[in-house]
Amino acid sequence: MEALKSNRFWTSRRRRTTVSSHSPDKIRNIALVGHSGTGKTSVAEAMAFSAGVTNRLGSVDDGTTLSDFTDAEKERKISISASLVSCDWKDKKVNIVDAPGYADFIGDAKAALWAVDNAVIAVHAQAGVEVGTDKAWAFSEEYGRPVLFLINHADKEQADFDGTLATLQDHFGVGVAPLQIPVNPGLGFNQIVDVLHNKLHTYSTDGSGKSKTSDVPDDLQDQVASIREQLVEAIAEGDDELLEKYLEEGELSDEEVAEGLKSGIASRAVKPVLCAAASNNIGIDLLLEFIGDEMPSPADVGTAKGKKLG
Repeated sequence: MEALKSNRFWTSRRRRTTVSSHSPDKIRNIALVGHSGTGKTSVAEAMAFSAGVTNRLGSVDDGTTLSDFTDAEKERKISISASLVSCDWKDKKVNIVDAPGYADFIGDAKAALWAVDNAVIAVHAQAGVEVGTDKAWAFSEEYGRPVLFLINHADKEQADFDGTLATLQDHFGVGVAPLQIPVNPGLGFNQIVDVLHNKLHTYSTDGSGKSKTSDVPDDLQDQVASIREQLVEAIAEGDDELLEKYLEEGELSDEEVAEGLKSGIASRAVKPVLCAAASNNIGIDLLLEFIGDEMPSPADVGTAKGKKLG
């Protein structure tokens, strides 16, 4: 994979960065994959900006993103090869491979998933599941990579989170579980409910990523309870002991949910769903937080097994 071999990002910006040492359990390696036009490069850009790698939020349209910086990528406004962006988020090192979505360059997406520990599959909130979504899923399944679905572009006029979520669940099974609710999807989108922590995040719409956290309003509590029930069911389905307890008692403790979520993601039994509007830096801090807290590290994954050819 040319982009990873040449280490494009760090080679071109080495003087602007410092190398820090992290133990394997503090590292998260992810690939941003999915259909073209789902905003993967904007997600990588917003992650880097939110983590302080850059002091401005770059734009694909303006040709100012970190990962799409060749002349061809700027002119065509698409990713042509995979590229690496790395950032520190709290005590974690997050390595992000931004992979192309176009079918002509699908080999880089497959190679990226071979190289990392986790897949973040971006899905367009208007278009839903597309050919590139299925391809990304198939590659993730082939390599046994845990999957997080990110429904992006929640700020578009015809954004349909519920419809997209239903399509994901139809395509990829009951383990597809939403962990967030976009309160006001569409134009003006700026509020997300974090179901895990039962909190409402209200974002500035200036691209800064700044938000205010508050309690979930009463009129959303029933919806949060319903979404949480879906999550608990997905967690229980992935663990025989938890399933037995859930069937007997009808609920799991907070500790069991927390532990079951991590183990369920690692085993691919649970496929969490988050939402965002990356071009406006909404929900990206929650994405980074979730990756750091819940997605497997290299220490969790262990040593990769090679295959002798011939």
